[in-house]
Amino acid sequence: RLQNLHTKSIFDILQSEISPHFLYNALGGIANLCEASENSAAAEACYSLTEILRYSSDYATTEVTVYDEIQNLISYINVMKSRYCERLEIEIETDEKAYPHILPKLTYQPIVENAIKYSLLDNELVKIRISTKVADNKLVIQVDDNGREITKEAKEAIEEKIQKLLNTEMDISREVQFGGMGLGGTVVRLTIFFGDRFKYEIDGNIYGGTTVRFEIEYR
Repeated sequence: RLQNLHTKSIFDILQSEISPHFLYNALGGIANLCEASENSAAAEACYSLTEILRYSSDYATTEVTVYDEIQNLISYINVMKSRYCERLEIEIETDEKAYPHILPKLTYQPIVENAIKYSLLDNELVKIRISTKVADNKLVIQVDDNGREITKEAKEAIEEKIQKLLNTEMDISREVQFGGMGLGGTVVRLTIFFGDRFKYEIDGNIYGGTTVRFEIEYR
């Protein structure tokens, strides 16, 4: 699956990338709870942040189950709610048949982080739905938000970034810093990991926001 040293290097760097902005936001949210004397909520957010850091910093493990990913996602959402409180309404719907399927670690979190970031720009109440199901030997992951609909130019920019990361012969660490662990970086990791068994779509949805859909064929 990791065909050569070049693609393996990209995969490893992307896999170990952690967004410092997430940590800043998380610690800021916990500080706000402490100032408001919301001690129980602050403690719960700290425990969730601890679980996220333990999960993401285990560099020896790159392959995890969907179940592991969902548990990490729940911790991530708990931390984000400590900062944005009533502004986040997030639904997770998971087919239990999907739990044993294998994914690269940190597949969900960057996509949901991206959805929250852009939805907050336009909405007082952010609504996000994360669906995972198994159909016809395919694992289907879909994230819908009610933020701004992705533009044609933004889709082209993401595709350009993906191709640049996959094909670059330049300094990989510098290119990854440009690409980040967001949507583009996640698509690159899944493309390297699954090859032609992985397909993705990014488009507008009926809520006026953006839908990200991943399909992975398990042979």
